[in-house]
Amino acid sequence: MKLKIEYIHDGSAGTVTTIPADIIKWERVTNQKFSNLWSKDELNIGLGDLAVFIWAVLTRQVATNEPYETWVLQLDEITDFGEPESPKATALEASSGLGSSTQHSE
Repeated sequence: MKLKIEYIHDGSAGTVTTIPADIIKWERVTNQKFSNLWSKDELNIGLGDLAVFIWAVLTRQVATNEPYETWVLQLDEITDFGEPESPKATALEASSGLGSSTQHSE
């Protein structure tokens, strides 16, 4: 699973997308299992979880070398998160006509 997270850090907007290495880093930092984020098919994720995911991506990309506790003090806002759109699903929808706003008149 991947998460796309939009955020503002130290006044600058950014977007990150997690990969398995980031989720593993989150597990190590929080001492939790990723599967613990679901309860009865509902995602139970907190701001702290999202912040660790953002920081994990940025450290992997060498966009920050600050320890989490220092970096998070400059986190202004988490503006949105969700699963990124799949290019395969989008192409499939386009070829099948799904998502079309064409209305048929009778």
